[in-house]
This record gives sequence, C-alpha cells and structure tokens, in this order.
Amino acid sequence: MNVQALPEPPRADAIRAVSGLVAPGGTLVVMAFGSDGTASERDAYPRPPWPLVRSEIDAFAGHGIDLVAVERVYPDEDLRWRATFRRR
Repeated sequence: MNVQALPEPPRADAIRAVSGLVAPGGTLVVMAFGSDGTASERDAYPRPPWPLVRSEIDAFAGHGIDLVAVERVYPDEDLRWRATFRRR
C-alpha cells in the first residue's frame, strides 16, 4: 500500500522508481486495492489508500522488469490486484 498512499504527483514517479529496488533475477510482488475504473475514480476516496487501476499495475514493468502474471482477487468483495514481476 506504499504507492497507494501517494497522491498524483508523485505517485507515477514512485511506481517507476520501484524497479530500481529489485535485484538482478529478483521478483517483485505487488498486492494492492484495485479499481476497474479510471484513475479519476479515486476522487470517491477521501483519503488513502487509493486503489490502483490496471494501467498503474502495468507501470511497475519496464527498466528491466517484466510482468510475469497479474490477477484480480476478491478476498472481501473488493477488487485486489496481485501481480508478479521479474528483473532480467
């Protein structure tokens, strides 16, 4: 929920910066509250954690980080993202 506590900006920059914390051959697991809507849907949430939309999950990839799997899970009727990435 670390990036979910950040407003925009600097949220997108923080998502991109996470890749620098993953060691060569390492795995990044992202678990987050999710939204099927647009980023503007966050306006409905008065305070963090704000949900991530799929494009924000995808934004963890890049800079040598590849998306391995992403799934939607519903542990308590609310959408959660569970995504796995791997550094080359």
